[in-house]
Amino acid sequence: MDTLCILAIIIAILSIIGSFAIYLTFLRRKSGEKYTNKALSWLYDYLHFNGFVAEGLLKWLHLLSALFLTVFGFLALFTGRPAVFFLCALAGNALNRILYEFALLFVLLVRNVTEINRKLDKSDINNEDEKDYQFDPWNSIDKPDQPE
Repeated sequence: MDTLCILAIIIAILSIIGSFAIYLTFLRRKSGEKYTNKALSWLYDYLHFNGFVAEGLLKWLHLLSALFLTVFGFLALFTGRPAVFFLCALAGNALNRILYEFALLFVLLVRNVTEINRKLDKSDINNEDEKDYQFDPWNSIDKPDQPE
């Protein structure tokens, strides 16, 4: 058997053991418990997806692709290809911006929905003592008196 295959099997076994250890340590905690250590608190938030990485990554990728398109367009302009300049530096950057804005809309939508859920959960805790009221249109208060 190849050394790489043996190492892959060992790493797979250690990964399974490590994932169980992390699950039992961080993911089964009650939501009210907080870590005082900054590193453990960050790891807890990271494993519970309390902070989203996608928004920062999308912004960085947008900057990278915009810079590439702009520099490539200007290099094409200086080498005598003005059509490539207009396609890359102008139209390419406009299309790039629109596509990344659409991608960011989904990330912002998820962030707003999670924020709304957190607010609703807090209001549900505050209204726990109130009686659950379900509207029944057949037994409405505004219903006229019926003969018995």
